Amino acid sequence: MGLVTQEVQLFQATIRQNLTCFNPHIPDQQILATLEILGLMDWLVTQPLGLETPLAAESGGLLAGQAQLLALSPLDPHTEKRIEQALDRLLLGLTPTIIAHRLQTVERVDQILILQQGSVVEYGSRRRLQEQRGSHGSLRMRSE
Repeated sequence: MGLVTQEVQLFQATIRQNLTCFNPHIPDQQILATLEILGLMDWLVTQPLGLETPLAAESGGLLAGQAQLLALSPLDPHTEKRIEQALDRLLLGLTPTIIAHRLQTVERVDQILILQQGSVVEYGSRRRLQEQRGSHGSLRMRSE
């Protein structure tokens, strides 16, 4: 199970350690392939020690978009689009659970569950919620 938060959380550690959560058994090929998918290879080649380059905590001296991509935390629309494209490839064949405030983030999901003050107020397919008159989902999906 993986967790993607909205805040950028990086460790004061190397790029490798941040990407692998300190798992020494993840091979370089897998790390580099992930960086390629995320569009961060151009950034990596500028790092003096490559994967062994230390990062500072609190976004590690990266540009905001780079830190977001590295931490898989989309905040701005351009970065979010890049993340969504990368996630489409990374999640192929998996069943993700996505929690989002913006319905645009979940536009490709099969089922939507809408919570209000901790209670389920609606559940169903995106299409059904979009077409259902008075649905919380239809109001938000049409306005975004």
